[in-house]
Amino acid sequence: MAGLYREELARLDLGTVLFPEPAGRVHAYYKFPVLLPEGRDRDSVVDALRGRYGIEGGSSDWPPCHLEPFYQRELAYRAGDFPVAETVLRRIVALPIFVGLTDGDVAVVCRGLADVLAEED
Repeated sequence: MAGLYREELARLDLGTVLFPEPAGRVHAYYKFPVLLPEGRDRDSVVDALRGRYGIEGGSSDWPPCHLEPFYQRELAYRAGDFPVAETVLRRIVALPIFVGLTDGDVAVVCRGLADVLAEED
């Protein structure tokens, strides 16, 4: 399914970035993260996918480590301390990937994402 996502997203040319698979490594793909184009916010895209298409998406790694309560308490990190991490992680959406996913499901997710990204944010 990850290969199919890669093919379909590349074909649609949505301005998204897919994370590379290092040569000689096998990815578990318990999530399929996609970096949205600059200026797009994961939460608004996820809400639109869910609300209009019934597609569940999510975050890849939110909150970033420095915003976890332990690091805030023990090291006094706050929002804004690592602005690049915060900005990038707000743009990563995890597309659905699971054992029962079909080729048709991947096509529907990609078309939904294309529709949402075609709209102004």
